[in-house]
Amino acid sequence: MSEAINRNIDDYKQIVGNLTHEIKTPLTSIIGYAELLKNHECDRELQEQALDYILEEGKRLNSITRKMIKLSRIQPGLLNIERQDVKKMLETSLMAVRMKAGQKQIHFTSDIPEGIFCYGDREFLITMMENVLDNAIKASHEGGVIEVRAAGEGGTGTSGNRSWNRNRLIFWIR
Repeated sequence: MSEAINRNIDDYKQIVGNLTHEIKTPLTSIIGYAELLKNHECDRELQEQALDYILEEGKRLNSITRKMIKLSRIQPGLLNIERQDVKKMLETSLMAVRMKAGQKQIHFTSDIPEGIFCYGDREFLITMMENVLDNAIKASHEGGVIEVRAAGEGGTGTSGNRSWNRNRLIFWIR
């Protein structure tokens, strides 16, 4: 009985740690952009971009929070699995971590072609991409370059009575 209780406590700690990490990355980006607006003179275009990003990330955090609440209640239909544009999600993820990368003078290069799609929940996929990029920043030396590429390899897949073109996503982060 005590082993089962300890396993439940360990599982609970792991879930809390994971959820904290999922919220931390977008929240750090929001804080970074807010500090930029507060502490630096910015032209109108940069202000608009920063405010748009803060709004988008705030909405995403709200969505993630709602999903976590649903997940805690184990409700069916939690995830919104749809066709997602990988390039757009990567661009959103890169914008989220650009501030942190700038603190170490890390630059990004990217080669993300149009027309690569995947199926999944947009918020969770973006969070996954941000986590990978965040880890790459942590592992990079000051002044380094992180190269991000995506490649798709065509094919078809099926699930139940649905079929689709599938791409194999490959990310290189150096």
